Amino acid sequence: MPTTTVRGLSVHYEVHGAGRPLVLLHNDGLDSGVWRPLVPHLARSFQVIAYDRPGHGKSAVPPPEPPYTHEVGADDLAEFLRNLSLARPVLFGVSGGALAATAFTLAHPDRIPALVLAEPPMLGLRHHHRIDTGGFSAAGFIRTLQARGAEPAVREWLSTVFPPHRLDLLMRSRGGKSLTTRAPHVLAQFLRAGEGFAPTPRLREIRCPVLLLTGEKTSALFKDVAAALAREIPRLAAVTVPGQDHANIIHPTPPLLDALQAFFAAHLDVA
Repeated sequence: MPTTTVRGLSVHYEVHGAGRPLVLLHNDGLDSGVWRPLVPHLARSFQVIAYDRPGHGKSAVPPPEPPYTHEVGADDLAEFLRNLSLARPVLFGVSGGALAATAFTLAHPDRIPALVLAEPPMLGLRHHHRIDTGGFSAAGFIRTLQARGAEPAVREWLSTVFPPHRLDLLMRSRGGKSLTTRAPHVLAQFLRAGEGFAPTPRLREIRCPVLLLTGEKTSALFKDVAAALAREIPRLAAVTVPGQDHANIIHPTPPLLDALQAFFAAHLDVA
């Protein structure tokens, strides 16, 4: 797995396929492995670049200060793209990665020909739209983290998004283990950044076509976010993926693959 340097930190990435570059941004607290089932399908039409965002996977962990924001994440992505000589990539972000992709697109609107967002937890939209947060707050997560440790904090956080039967499965999964073993300051900062990312006044500046993916069985949070973004982003196409929720929204089901193929064919002349 090759590496580059971003913000003085070693960043690991993988490249698959050939053609127009497509950069994948994974969830907060996880790593680029979340894309593994989908990558072979995308690599048939794109040069796919999946990287571990700083503080995740095999990439180096940043220090606690200065704190992370999604504007910092956009700067990280700009440096990463510059290092790999990627001028105008398509971006595809899932969950917290979708927030970083949105922040980059707002900072560099002429550099992104198309954007795919899978269930962005854009809690900052609550200042202008009705968003059901399920009772989540970054401050509450940090209090539980400090008082009781990572596993109770992660369980409390995920309980605002998943029903009990899904939560138990997730806590035992590779993803659950990744979340509970992540450097505590990294997860706390990413969640605080997600809560504070409030781009509503600027969303109409996004000029590229946007595909927004939401799972049929997902929580009220992501359905509310989808409804708000549909009102704010001019060239947004919203697709509900049957049978999916936040944990499996990017699994390569036929409806997801069909939605991606139709979007890319319409806007990028990619079959």
